[in-house]
Amino acid sequence: MSQLIFTALNESPDVLTLTGCSRAPAYYLEGRLVDGDRWFEVSSVGVICQAAQVAEQARLAAGQTLVVRYPSGLVAQQITHRIRLLVDDPRGGAPLTFTSNSVLVR
Repeated sequence: MSQLIFTALNESPDVLTLTGCSRAPAYYLEGRLVDGDRWFEVSSVGVICQAAQVAEQARLAAGQTLVVRYPSGLVAQQITHRIRLLVDDPRGGAPLTFTSNSVLVR
């Protein structure tokens, strides 16, 4: 079994706010078949709050990194994966999405 580990670096001079339920950050794990050209959602983590959950926030300072580990039992072989990380808009708009580089799991 494989484990996906993604590291995000805040290269901006600003503090970024990440929100998630019940733990920040919220993100999507996406996949693409080796011979495919379309991405599909494999899983979402912390994106939707259940009735009993409370959203939490994490702050990512300038130059700070965040590590996202995806459970090994849920990573499919022979699929290219990527993470779409949700970041709060500092102006109060819809969350911003940052997409990682893709990685082929063999």
